[in-house]
Amino acid sequence: MNSEFAKHDSKVCCLECYNEHFAPKCIQCLKAISNGKLISYDEKNYHPDCFRCGHCNKIIIDMEFPTHNSKPYCIQCYNQYFAPQCAQCFKAISIGKSIIYNERNYHPDCFRCGQCNKIITDSKFNIENSNPCCTQCYNEYFALRCGQCLKVISVGRSIIFDKKTYHPDCFRCGQCHKIMTDSKFHVENCKPCCIQCYNEYFKPQCSKCLRPIIDKYTTFQGKNFHIT
Repeated sequence: MNSEFAKHDSKVCCLECYNEHFAPKCIQCLKAISNGKLISYDEKNYHPDCFRCGHCNKIIIDMEFPTHNSKPYCIQCYNQYFAPQCAQCFKAISIGKSIIYNERNYHPDCFRCGQCNKIITDSKFNIENSNPCCTQCYNEYFALRCGQCLKVISVGRSIIFDKKTYHPDCFRCGQCHKIMTDSKFHVENCKPCCIQCYNEYFKPQCSKCLRPIIDKYTTFQGKNFHIT
């Protein structure tokens, strides 16, 4: 037997029989791929020398290659004929190296803040006037300010009261100045009031026992009384 042989289903097979009956066939030249060196693309097998650019017909030697309409292309042809253009510099964007914003493509180095023009490196950013805005510029020019401490309020962490926005830790009772942790509170003198202070200072009192009236009560000659 020839010193060169192949195996199929754990059985030894001469190369001639292997190539004729078992070897994968190149979809391009239709010949057997006998040496095990093949390229698989789109569930089809190719000899390395048969795997070529769909435009210039050069052999594709890069491990990563772009495609268009299910055909492989060399990077040069893809960039020249098919690659998306950067909305900022209008140059081709190579495979896998783009940022999509507002249905437009950008090079990572071309995607910049509309205020300071610095490259936006964070995956999360803000939008102002339809332009991307870095966190620093957003906080300086656009972010809401706390009605108490006047510092920036981060997105998603705020309490709105009387048309003003507050940090959760800055929204406090107008009497005792404790942080308002309850979602329900009272308003007295246009200021938030916790339940404890409301019960102590503002809740109707019984004119007889002088205790706060919590449930039902009656009024007589302008005075409030518990109903017993």
